[in-house]
Amino acid sequence: EILRTKDSWQSSKALANADDFAGKALVMIGTEDKVIPWGVIGALTTAFKQSASETRIEVLRGVAHELPTWIPEHETVCGQLFEYLVN
Repeated sequence: EILRTKDSWQSSKALANADDFAGKALVMIGTEDKVIPWGVIGALTTAFKQSASETRIEVLRGVAHELPTWIPEHETVCGQLFEYLVN
């Protein structure tokens, strides 16, 4: 119920935690995602930029809300994301 409340994400502890994150940050969303509001992506990106060593946003054209199943099926993208995170 909380997740379906308009703008409930704005009080999420995730934003405060992202503000303090010191590693490499990767924020991903598909252009067809109808679940995650774009405001979440903007807020997370802004929060990560406060202390992350690097922040990268990936907007995947034509992808909906199934990133956990989509990414492993696309080896090139998966490899590029892995390289970014480990190097």
